[in-house]
Amino acid sequence: MNTTSTRRAIIETWAQAWSELDEARRIELLRQAATPDCDYADPNVELVGHTAISTYMAGFQESAPGARFVTTAFKSHHDHCLVQWNMVGGDNAILSPGVSAGTFDLEGRLLQMVGFFGA
Repeated sequence: MNTTSTRRAIIETWAQAWSELDEARRIELLRQAATPDCDYADPNVELVGHTAISTYMAGFQESAPGARFVTTAFKSHHDHCLVQWNMVGGDNAILSPGVSAGTFDLEGRLLQMVGFFGA
């Protein structure tokens, strides 16, 4: 698998974690996609680590039941990526578009992810 497809797979695992209701499974997905000290930020929060990020993801699911993130475009170079996505509801209606920027470690896991809403 080439670097771009490997990184895209990591981003899809990260996106899957956002819609995972089971905490243990969500943490496992985060372990696969991100370093233990991964830094996550969006307009509402700055967090570090799997547990803090997982708790925030659980709150997202409580506020938007059934919502998930669908990648619409992915670009990567060096240790960075840019992801365009749609947050979609359980009925597949687009709730919000957005963009995220990520940085990968040498093993290919996310060190940092920054999300922007409405982009």
